[in-house]
Amino acid sequence: MTFIHINNLTKRFGGNLAPAVNQVSFSINKGEIVSLLGPSGCGKTTALRMIAGFENPCEGTIQIDKEYIVSESSVTPAEKRGIGMVFQEHALFPHMTVAKNIMFGLKHMKRSQKIQRVKEMLELVELEDYAESVPSRLSGGQQQRVAIARALAPRPHVILLDEPFSNIDAGLREKMRYDISAILKKANATAIIVTHDQKDAFAVADKIVVMKEGMIQQVSTPKELYRCPSNCFVAQFVGKTNLLQGIVDSTGTGIETSVGTFDQMPAVLQSPHSKVMLSIRPENISVSETGRYSGFVDRIVYGGDSQEIHLTAEGHRGLAPTPLLINAPISFDIEVNEQVRFDISSNDITVIE
Repeated sequence: MTFIHINNLTKRFGGNLAPAVNQVSFSINKGEIVSLLGPSGCGKTTALRMIAGFENPCEGTIQIDKEYIVSESSVTPAEKRGIGMVFQEHALFPHMTVAKNIMFGLKHMKRSQKIQRVKEMLELVELEDYAESVPSRLSGGQQQRVAIARALAPRPHVILLDEPFSNIDAGLREKMRYDISAILKKANATAIIVTHDQKDAFAVADKIVVMKEGMIQQVSTPKELYRCPSNCFVAQFVGKTNLLQGIVDSTGTGIETSVGTFDQMPAVLQSPHSKVMLSIRPENISVSETGRYSGFVDRIVYGGDSQEIHLTAEGHRGLAPTPLLINAPISFDIEVNEQVRFDISSNDITVIE
């Protein structure tokens, strides 16, 4: 059931002709975690600020629980939208204890209700023993949890998180992805998380909205986004991939490329002899002594549990040689300049725009 509906959201700044956010539309179900994912300057934070009420859109509407908070005729003030916000810098009050920071937004409750709600939030984020501590005595991860508890305490319709992992050390980042996801799910919170990091989005989000230059490129689950990117930008931004140009053969079921021919493609293809673009993930290329395709190794990058093999595939039918990236087991013994044979299953190839 759709809980939040954002329709044609557009924002222009000053005299800029190109909108910072250009007709963005997507929906969110109740209890769903959605990530706005994209490079710096793509408009994701501006979109979040319009939802929060910190920026007014030039066009478009926003509905939360069937009520318009932004329409053509009215704009609900930020403080009346029922939205919780977790800022990139946490924005905790340094002179207040953890308990008082969480209690700060509970304006319209009785004293006893406030105390009970703070206790519930401390239990939710597992900081019961730090109620009387000040933020400066907490780790970055603990401060992040306090900020989330404070945002969740007033029971908002939706909680917004702006780059929640950007100020966390790499060693703690993986744990915090799990912690934030677990907290939001345990609270049954509807959430929108802005990030530029694919791993962050994949770890916490039920659905991902990929943006580029103010426009949505694709809205999908993490699995579908990775396996079936809609275009070259998504394919390259969400993980590593090999992009190959090809031509549909006369049967309409195979594709000729510089690496070789891929037969019996499972997807519906364009008409025979039309040009297409293919995305092939490095892990979907399998090294095999009897492989159908071959190339020569240019470079090897060891990653501990696997190795990246950068090779140049031999040109097929007079076409120019093609650089490819393959993920191979660490046990695979290969040296630079050696020939390697490999296979690519048609089921692991995606035809993209």
